[in-house]
Amino acid sequence: MLEHQEAARICKALKQEAIIPDYREPNMIRLTPVALFTSFQEVYETVQVLKKVMDGNLYENYENKRGIIA
Repeated sequence: MLEHQEAARICKALKQEAIIPDYREPNMIRLTPVALFTSFQEVYETVQVLKKVMDGNLYENYENKRGIIA
C-alpha cells in the first residue's frame, strides 16, 4: 500500500500506462503482485512506470476523486 494525497489521480494515470492499481479511500494505492505469476521484471517495470507518473506529474491530468469504476 502506498499513501498519497493524490492517490485517486495517480491510480488513473497508472491505468493509462496499463498498470491496474486498487484505489482505497481516502488516499491509498494498493499494488499487489501475484506471487506465482508476477516476475521480478514486471515488478521492476511497474515501479518504473510509477516513477514516471510521479516525476512527470502525469497524475495532474486527472481529477482527484474516485470514478464510478475505480
